[in-house]
Amino acid sequence: MTRRLVAAVALLGLTVSGPALAQAPDPVHKADALFNAGRALLDAGEYADACPKFAEANALAPGLGVTLYLADCYERLGKTASSLVWFRRAVELAKAKNDKRGPVAGARADALVARVPTLVVKVSPEAQAQHVEITQDGARLPPSAWGVGGPIDPGDHVLDVRAEGKAPRHLVVRLAASAETRTETVGPLDAPTVEVAPPAPLVAASLAPPPQSPPSVQPASRPERAFLTAGLITAGVGVVGLGVGAALGLMAKSKLSDSNNGPCDATNHCTGAGLSLRSDAEHAGNEATIAFAVGGAAVAAGAIILIVRPKSGSAAASLGLSPAIARSGAGLNLGGEF
Repeated sequence: MTRRLVAAVALLGLTVSGPALAQAPDPVHKADALFNAGRALLDAGEYADACPKFAEANALAPGLGVTLYLADCYERLGKTASSLVWFRRAVELAKAKNDKRGPVAGARADALVARVPTLVVKVSPEAQAQHVEITQDGARLPPSAWGVGGPIDPGDHVLDVRAEGKAPRHLVVRLAASAETRTETVGPLDAPTVEVAPPAPLVAASLAPPPQSPPSVQPASRPERAFLTAGLITAGVGVVGLGVGAALGLMAKSKLSDSNNGPCDATNHCTGAGLSLRSDAEHAGNEATIAFAVGGAAVAAGAIILIVRPKSGSAAASLGLSPAIARSGAGLNLGGEF
């Protein structure tokens, strides 16, 4: 009798005094506290704060009730894809327990399908060759998920694309609460943007007044030779101006072509490098126009001088030639006495 009593007391001690068993209910108590806090926040309309409470409670002590509350909270928050996942999980739990709340959860899930968008992220072969890495909302998107559509909550989603030695790309995809499938294709990344100093004024000489001939070509002992010299010099300046204009025109065309070969697409959306090339092309084009205007005017002035030059034995003549540059163009003023 005594031995049985001692054995019973020892067995009782093992069942009630073990420290591991004394701590076992703690996660359940914590889950209950989180669940009650979540319900209070849900009733107050604080959905953004309530959903994490239900999620943590469900992680500590999974159950059909907390799963239904979590699914309902996500739906109220507008996260229809997350809500659909947990309502379907609730259906599975209800079937396993033969719980009558299963059909209710199933109906809620079916009603959500029309409000869940799908996002497909495709990566072009050129981008794959660059070994790009993609994160979606801060989480890495593995290559196995590229081109595979999946349900996603409505709202803004961020895609960050990076590759070694390339400029990163930041994309924001906005999805509506509808059963649409959105495909976002990631193209190759551009070279990193490099700060380039403003180009040197390549046509400073062409914008300045042409080489100054004497303001007035005074009659010499041989007026015809003086006019012939002035006409040839003026025409030569004009030819140089036309050459400078042609060179600048080719430069502008080259810059524009470079911008269209990658940095700028067909809809004129440009990267930083494309915008820089477009700006350089515009500046070169404007300077080419001025150079052509000055050169053309000089050639014409030289021709006039050669045509009206005095012949041998004619009266003395005087000639005045000066540049003229205005907002609308450039040219030369020619005047004299013949």
